[in-house]
Amino acid sequence: RNYIADLSEIFSNSEWQTALGAMAAYEKSVAEEYKIIQSLLKKNTLVSAKDTEILSQSEHDSSFEIGKVLEKIVFDPTNKELIWDGAQKQLQARAALLEGLTKYLN
Repeated sequence: RNYIADLSEIFSNSEWQTALGAMAAYEKSVAEEYKIIQSLLKKNTLVSAKDTEILSQSEHDSSFEIGKVLEKIVFDPTNKELIWDGAQKQLQARAALLEGLTKYLN
C-alpha cells in the first residue's frame, strides 16, 4: 500500500528529472528481479524456458528507452542530483516493499 503512494508522490510531485531517475531505477531494478526469479524457477521447478519467457521480455520490449533520455540530460550537475534523488527514492520505496513482503511471507 505504501509503495504505490510513495511512487505516486515521486512521479506526481517531483521535478521531471527526479521522476525520470525514479523511472530508470524502477526499470533496471525490476529487470534484475525478473532475471533472478527466472533463474530460481529454472533451477528449482520443472518450468520450461518458454514458460519463463515473459520475465525476460520486459527489458527488451520497452518502447520508452530511458537510457537515451538520461544521456541527454546528465551533463548538468543539478540534473544529475535530481536524477540521483529520484533513483534513491524509488529504490528506498522498493526496498521497503520487499522488506514488508519478506515479513509477510515468513
